[in-house]
Amino acid sequence: MIQVEALEELGIDDNTIIFFYSDNGGMAAANVGNPKRIISADKQDWAFSTSNLPLRGAKGWLYEGGIRVPLIVKWPGKGKRGTECAVPITSIDMFPTILNMVGAAEKIGKDKEGVDISPLVKGEAMERGPIYWHFPHYSNHGMQSPGGAIRDGNYNLLEYFENGTVQLFNPKNDIGEQNDISEIEIEKTRELKAKLQQWREETGAQMMTSNPDYDSSVKADEFYKYKNY
Repeated sequence: MIQVEALEELGIDDNTIIFFYSDNGGMAAANVGNPKRIISADKQDWAFSTSNLPLRGAKGWLYEGGIRVPLIVKWPGKGKRGTECAVPITSIDMFPTILNMVGAAEKIGKDKEGVDISPLVKGEAMERGPIYWHFPHYSNHGMQSPGGAIRDGNYNLLEYFENGTVQLFNPKNDIGEQNDISEIEIEKTRELKAKLQQWREETGAQMMTSNPDYDSSVKADEFYKYKNY
């Protein structure tokens, strides 16, 4: 990587912490919500430029394909080299983690949501705890219904605000999230839904409001202009 080479040339690579991260899964480029979209043969590689398989969904979705991305951390002299960690973390963890890494842990406020995951970088064991997502609007690239999600341990629970339904998956056993087990593991579903709702209340998460100009008689074909590629 050019940036790492620059650090080496400057002689500061052994004193620089690096976080290499992505903000969301790749674009699905699917015809979801737009069955009239036609992709010509010479545009296939362009239109379907990314694949998140075996993960389900992509950018704009709350499935693993939209929220699960790789992370690489380099902590010279402290991090355990060559190790892999399966503990889920999230971007808000970086703030308290970096403060601790640079010896400024006392500046971490009690109101922060992030968790210091520096022990994981050292190769030590720790439980990060639940991770939450809030998406109270319609996606313009995944047709994701407004909703929220919680990842706790080996479980992902998705809640849809339009109708109050939920889906529960165990990515450890079902990486593609094809098997909704919400009606099988009923107690786990109730537990995670309650945690998600409590988190929204504690953080003051904004919910959807009714659109006074909404006209249910207008069909999608009349509202959207589809374009063939």
